[in-house]
This record gives sequence, C-alpha cells and structure tokens, in this order.
Amino acid sequence: MKKLTTLILSLLFVSMNFAQSNSISYKFSVEGCGEIPELEIFRGIMFEGDNIVFEPYTFPQGNPESQFFYDLMVGGSLGFPVNSLNENINIHIILNGLCDLDLNNLPSDEDILKLLYLDIIVTGENTGAYDPNEYYFLANNQEAYLKLPADKIIPFLNFLGYSVEDFTPFYLNAQSQVDLNGISKIVEPSFISIYLQHFSTIGVGFKVETVVDPDTTDNSDSTTTAIAENSSNIPTEYNLSQNYPNPFNPTTTISYTIPEAGFTKLSIYNSLGEVVQSLVNENQSAGRYNVNFNANNLSSGLYFYTISSGNFAQTNKMILMK
Repeated sequence: MKKLTTLILSLLFVSMNFAQSNSISYKFSVEGCGEIPELEIFRGIMFEGDNIVFEPYTFPQGNPESQFFYDLMVGGSLGFPVNSLNENINIHIILNGLCDLDLNNLPSDEDILKLLYLDIIVTGENTGAYDPNEYYFLANNQEAYLKLPADKIIPFLNFLGYSVEDFTPFYLNAQSQVDLNGISKIVEPSFISIYLQHFSTIGVGFKVETVVDPDTTDNSDSTTTAIAENSSNIPTEYNLSQNYPNPFNPTTTISYTIPEAGFTKLSIYNSLGEVVQSLVNENQSAGRYNVNFNANNLSSGLYFYTISSGNFAQTNKMILMK
C-alpha cells in the first residue's frame, strides 16, 4: 500500500509539472524586399524543454540571398530550457537585413560590423505584445539558445576574412544601438551557440579594432576599358576593384591593375571554396585590365573572386541574383 501511494504521488507530481509547462507558438519568416513579400518558412507549437530545428527549405526564384543565409542556419536550432517562461508565448522570428546587404560596406556600431538580424517579436498570453526592440526577459535566470552549425558558419567567416573569435552576437536596443549585455557565444565542436537572456532584435556581426576596412579603396579606374597602358600611364600599385554591377545577372565586369609584369591569376570561387571558373592564368604586362565574367551556368548566391600577381593577392565578394 505504501509503495502504491508513493507511485501515485510521483505520477501526480510529474503530471502537475507537465501541466504547468508553458507553450511557445512560433513562426519563422524572411523579410520581404521590394516587390517580394515577406515569406513564411514554417510555423508550429512546442513546450519548454523543446527546440525549433531549422530544416532545409527551397526558396522561390528571386530570393538568392535568403536561400544562401537560411542554408547557413539549416541543421541549427532555437531552444527553450524548462522553467524559462512564466506564461504561454507567441513568437514571430524574422530574418532581417538582406534587402540592403552590402558585404563590402557593412554598417558599424561600437567597432562591430553588423551583418544580419533576427527579430524575435514576442506576444505574451498575460503580458501582451512586445516591440521588436523591447526586451522580453526569460524567467528564473534561464537562457534560451540559438545553435548555428559550425561546419557552415566557420568556412563562411573565413572566406569573409574573419575568424570565429571575431563573430559577435548582440542585441539592438530601443535606440537601435548595439547592446552586448545578456548575450554570449560559446564555440562547440559542432555548433556556435548563442545564449540569450531575453528576446528582442538579435544581430550577428564582426568585432573589429577599427570600422575602416584597409583593403577597401576608392578606385576611379574601375570602368576603364584600356587593356594595357603606355609607360607614362602605368599604375603605381596593385588593386582589385569591386565588380560592377553587383549584384549581377548573369554578367559583370572585374577590373584590376598591376604595376609590374608578372604571372597573374584571376579565379572565381563558390561559398565552399571550390574554383568554379578560372578567368586569367597567364603572364601579363603592367597595366589596367577589365575581365567580363558570365555566370550563366551558375546558381544564385555568394561568390568570391581572387587575384594573385607577384606577391600581391586579394579577394572580393560578389552576389549573383537570377
């Protein structure tokens, strides 16, 4: 009889705790750009202790940036620990920052180059709706987590010229300023995990010593049509200009200068670091050069072009939008 009573009390305790578990109704969307409306990717409901897993999704044509950056999240998750909420909530997660994204000129604040944002808009069953920049704190000093696949994020950071140590999560406060309080990052073998004490607008970017990119220069010769220069007009320094137009579909022009004759290579790489096309692979005289690149056989996304000549090497980014 005593054992039966103990069993009944144990089951009652478990049942009460489960019944008290708060629910999270969620929806994940990607911002709309121009004539492209906001796109809902998935929705569902879960409870404390569960997580949202970012599953593969194929975007319609016209969303190359959305496809690329969402793919970086696939395999990751957003989770809530047990006892992290005091009420049932509804959250609308929106991937933002894609419409005006310029990887060569990222906005900056407090020595952080800001890349993209997740707006997590919360509506509490008891507390009502929260603005995207209004903090919704979790209960009992708990932290939610956002796990991003390390095998996707780290190569992407490396191609942009940053390390995982530079990768920085932050909040945007009500004044749209960077707030580093209540958010942290842990690099794990399989994931880069971001821990969150509250929800609002969460940004990711790069911590830098200065917001000026020393490799970014104003090149007034980017539209020159000359292939080589006479001795009185030979360039005095190496330079690889930003391709134009960018984004492009499907052709763009890449301009560069070399001040000394030498063996020159100009190659196109995809986001995995694979060479997709070799544009130049020969000895060249000092001068200014234009190379037309046709990406008709490539899919939309982020690409990199690298030049090497003598002891000079430089890599720039470009976006193909079909």
